[in-house]
Amino acid sequence: MILYDLRIASILVISFAYMLFDLFNKRNVPDLFVYATTAYAIVLTILYFNYSTIAISLLIAAVIFGLGYLLYKYGQLGGADVFELAAISLMLPYQPSVILNLPQYNFPFIFSILINAGIVSLVIMPIYYLPKYNSRFGSVLKAKTSKPDIFKASMFLIVYIVFYAFLVLHFGFHLITLIIILVLAVFSFLLLLFEKQIMRAMIRDVNISELEEGDMIATNLIPDSELDTLSKLKYFGRLVTSKSLKELEGSGFSEKLPVYKDAFPFALPIFLGLAIALVAGNLILAILV
Repeated sequence: MILYDLRIASILVISFAYMLFDLFNKRNVPDLFVYATTAYAIVLTILYFNYSTIAISLLIAAVIFGLGYLLYKYGQLGGADVFELAAISLMLPYQPSVILNLPQYNFPFIFSILINAGIVSLVIMPIYYLPKYNSRFGSVLKAKTSKPDIFKASMFLIVYIVFYAFLVLHFGFHLITLIIILVLAVFSFLLLLFEKQIMRAMIRDVNISELEEGDMIATNLIPDSELDTLSKLKYFGRLVTSKSLKELEGSGFSEKLPVYKDAFPFALPIFLGLAIALVAGNLILAILV
């Protein structure tokens, strides 16, 4: 019981620290902290003293790390986020019982966190970025929204309505289900409707001299003529590495590049998703209660 409480406390403290680094240290997490917490997580896994549990814990962490690393290489996820998720899965591989006493079916704990974090991100992104867009470019309501964006957002809204009707018919009315579906529907609609504005609020146009290792380049916003030139470079990609940075600096390319300098701090929804997972478990399972 003491070790179980230690695991829960460790996960909360470590994920909270990752969140603080993400929010207040320009998304830079010290390497020493990353490696130390990963080593600590491995120690907690070994302390299960059960070969089966240790093997499953390592397997889940390996899958999370492998998939996360691919997302990192393609510039979709921060490197520290990958280590954080792997460390959490090592410290507590299975979903624990929750405060609200909802059934969890012993799923991997990290899956609950990722699903909850995705829902939290869906809510936070419009709230966080639309005011930023307003302050930099003027009212988002006056921004040009394409018909395809309106159609896509509307179709998703209809899908949620149909899905909720299906749930009510088969499982009856539950307030928690209504709340979750309503939140998903409203914020999915906003995210899809203002997708371009939210993306623009994340991006700064910077010179090559201002690039830093670990930056993510919005290659889809680079004009085709410039992208053709950059694509000839051996190491150029979405993720800025030491090799690609050195290559860019020596290429003679002088145009500014769109970079996610205000990228979404994913450690925030990870921490909130973790807290929700400890209280209510997997929010998708909560829909079916």
